[in-house]
Amino acid sequence: MVEGNSKPTNIEEVCSFRTARSKFALENNKHTQRVSFLLKAADLFAKVDPNLSRTYIKELREISEKHLIRLKTTYKRKYCSGCNTVLVPGKTALVQAIDSNNVVLRKKGHKDGNNIPSEKVQNWVCTTCMICTRSRRYPSTS
Repeated sequence: MVEGNSKPTNIEEVCSFRTARSKFALENNKHTQRVSFLLKAADLFAKVDPNLSRTYIKELREISEKHLIRLKTTYKRKYCSGCNTVLVPGKTALVQAIDSNNVVLRKKGHKDGNNIPSEKVQNWVCTTCMICTRSRRYPSTS
């Protein structure tokens, strides 16, 4: 996880729930508890032993895909989808703020690359993994 953020303390902070019934079912589910534990362990071992941390993230992804456990997007952005590395800004990740003027917007289904005048100015955050050089772009929150 990114330094400065609080660590997840319970399952509600890690997983998303649709109804109260599914919340109760997931809290008592051993797979959800395992995913929560692996996320905490991967965060702790990210600085000490990155290979062990990658193994934990790989196992976390396998369990969540197999048992259909959805992680919140804030936690999905904490690790690289290519090499399962925990992304720590400055150490294992390069984080850049991109202005919306530098991004080419295209209509869905059009390949000609015509720019669409954007009425809404939106800034992006681009995170690049320093291990596998995979980059991911998502809208900034502020």
